[in-house]
Amino acid sequence: MNVNQMGFVTKINQHIDQVQVMFGRLPKRDQLALLILGAFLTAFIIGGGGYWLHHKAKTAQVNSDQQRQLLLWMRGQAPHLQASAGPAQPLATIVQEAAAQQGLTVSQTETEGRVMVTTSHQSFAVLGTWLTRLAQSGIQIDQLDIEQQVGGILQLQATLTKP
Repeated sequence: MNVNQMGFVTKINQHIDQVQVMFGRLPKRDQLALLILGAFLTAFIIGGGGYWLHHKAKTAQVNSDQQRQLLLWMRGQAPHLQASAGPAQPLATIVQEAAAQQGLTVSQTETEGRVMVTTSHQSFAVLGTWLTRLAQSGIQIDQLDIEQQVGGILQLQATLTKP
């Protein structure tokens, strides 16, 4: 402790001593009344503070539950919103556009609402990104086969449908 803090503590102790002396001069009945009042105020402050903290915690819990439910609902609605967003394009067009964005050349055959595609690339990451974009567009991958060809090139064959 430095000198300023010691001086402050000394002054506080002097004030406490003065209050104790004045309290001792009061009649016993007044001393008892002050003790009961002090105990009541202490209990009121502690109880009120505890209630306030409990109320705030309960409010935060309810808010958290509502936000969690909203998030789950939004996640559940995301596929419906993505599938219905924008003009409806034919499945073959969506497949070609997604392939062009990844720099892939795709050969496709369309039968009964299904498209069978074949493409190849050296990087699995490029093929995976292309499939992810298709899935985000609402296209379902019914069958998938990836084989490694001579020279490290990956050949992908898939059957795609649009629900």
